[in-house]
Amino acid sequence: MWLKLVLTVAILAFLAPKIFVWYFSITVDKPKEEYDFIVVGAGASGSVVASRLSEVSTERVLLLEAGEEDLPNPLIHVPLFVTFLQHGKFDWEYKTEPLNNAGFALTNQVSYWPRGKVLGGSTSINYLVYARGTKSDFDSWDSLGAPGWSYQDVLPFFKKSENMLDPDLAKTAYHGTGGPLNVSLSYKHKIFNWFIRAANEIGIASFDYNRPDGEGVSPIQSTSTNGKRTSAADAFLRPVARRKNFDIVCGAHVKRVVIETQSDGSKKAVGVEVVKNEESFIVKAKKEVILSGGAIGSPQILMLSGIGPKEHLKEMKIEVMKDSPGVGSNLQDHFVIPAGFHSFNTDMHDQVITPDVLSLSNIASYLFHGSGSLTTTGLDALGFAKVLSDDKHDWPNIHFYLHAIMWKPQIPDQTEVLMSLFNFKKEAVDDLIKEAHAINSDHTSDFTIMVGLAHPYSSGSIKLRNKNYLDHPIIDPSYLSDTRDVTTLVGGLRLIKKFEDAEISKEMGIKMYMVMNNCTSLHGTSTDAYYECVARSAGITEYHPCCTAKMGKDPMAVTDARLRVHGISRLRVADASIMPHLTTANTQAPCYMIGEKAAHMIKQDWGLI
Repeated sequence: MWLKLVLTVAILAFLAPKIFVWYFSITVDKPKEEYDFIVVGAGASGSVVASRLSEVSTERVLLLEAGEEDLPNPLIHVPLFVTFLQHGKFDWEYKTEPLNNAGFALTNQVSYWPRGKVLGGSTSINYLVYARGTKSDFDSWDSLGAPGWSYQDVLPFFKKSENMLDPDLAKTAYHGTGGPLNVSLSYKHKIFNWFIRAANEIGIASFDYNRPDGEGVSPIQSTSTNGKRTSAADAFLRPVARRKNFDIVCGAHVKRVVIETQSDGSKKAVGVEVVKNEESFIVKAKKEVILSGGAIGSPQILMLSGIGPKEHLKEMKIEVMKDSPGVGSNLQDHFVIPAGFHSFNTDMHDQVITPDVLSLSNIASYLFHGSGSLTTTGLDALGFAKVLSDDKHDWPNIHFYLHAIMWKPQIPDQTEVLMSLFNFKKEAVDDLIKEAHAINSDHTSDFTIMVGLAHPYSSGSIKLRNKNYLDHPIIDPSYLSDTRDVTTLVGGLRLIKKFEDAEISKEMGIKMYMVMNNCTSLHGTSTDAYYECVARSAGITEYHPCCTAKMGKDPMAVTDARLRVHGISRLRVADASIMPHLTTANTQAPCYMIGEKAAHMIKQDWGLI
């Protein structure tokens, strides 16, 4: 009897994972030999492109993803677990080259750049913020040689994806309902009320940051449903994955786009070379290949395919199919400074997320009500502001987030977070602990306001390290290489310090308290030189790389306004790399829009609508 029981349990233990995968999996093990359209990369843009193209039942569509499938996984779907998704199997684990003008508090001045290596791409590991940018962002794209990308042109594609769940926001003319992507207002901690009131008192109004223009503060609009992350895979792939004309293959690395030279000398994309389970094979594309590998992956694949700066390709011993000097150039990223805040007369433990967040009451609130701290990534609010005039553009030049998490780096887990996620030096973390002790506190900040550079003047590059498709490229963001970015960040930090002046801040004893000993010893505190030192020391990536295969008409443009790669027929790029410049805030929402617009243009060009 006991032997039968043991055998039964053993068999069930063996079969259960296989049954689980069989039930939830939406992928196939290996692709067919030919499809009409091949989409490379299952992030925000690629998932949308593949899903929309597969709506046409006559078209065979293949979606290739280098990462694995996002089977039901609490690390992905519980928003507060976002930090556990970095430095693991769901992360490409990119690193920059040592920074020249920033990162002085980072080990070896290297910045970690996590990107999603999983079905859903970075939408499966990001901070969920749904922020489109401003009208000026897209009107600028249009004016820079991308006709059809003005705000009025792209608004319908934002709305097409969106299913705004907040009834008040859903009534406005610029939000969408009925789309695949659920967007909701994030859970707000008590400190949110201080943030909004303090901002209003110093002259920053409340507004919907997804309206066409303006400055102000707003609760976070989140890509989540009932407290659970909604990734691109959840919204665009799982509901349609059983279509007979649609295959999704994970664990499939694309080495290159296969390009043939035609009899007239022109060049055409005819497929991709794929490696899966150490087997290399060609999949043919009867109509088009669409690269959606992101701002790092897409230029890398282009260069490995012989499309890029001629001299660089020759150096890598890659046959030049198209001299395209803009591939990998124009790399931009939002750069953010964490500004810590303390309350000197109010207990903040019920106002913010504390280290004991995994309490039974919080877990129960999440499981039974889809509410509470576990439903958020810690970001409660987002604001836009213009701190310096810009003769060319009428857009905010900083954005700032309320990060409602109490930091206690004395706790080993939080020390590890600061060092492993952001690569902060141990001595920099030790300095934070010393300063906390100096004010008789057991934590370094009650909460943080993250001050971000919305429109950097500095830009960097992506280059191949070698011709091995598995080796990460050389990433040089050139943060703060243009001193105008420093001036903007100093203005942003000064604006955030004004939050101290609000009456509500005085009542609660809340002050900005960001001390870096090396900066203080050199420059005192509250001077421009001090703030510059803090920016160059503590600034980190905001996870929004873009613009490395920009669309346009100038010599550095890689694609035209219909996202077709210049000089190579039947090859497009559709992801953040085609942006001529960054949008004012997070890039997730623009990437969904790019996918919608790309799919629409492809259908138009092939007479499918």
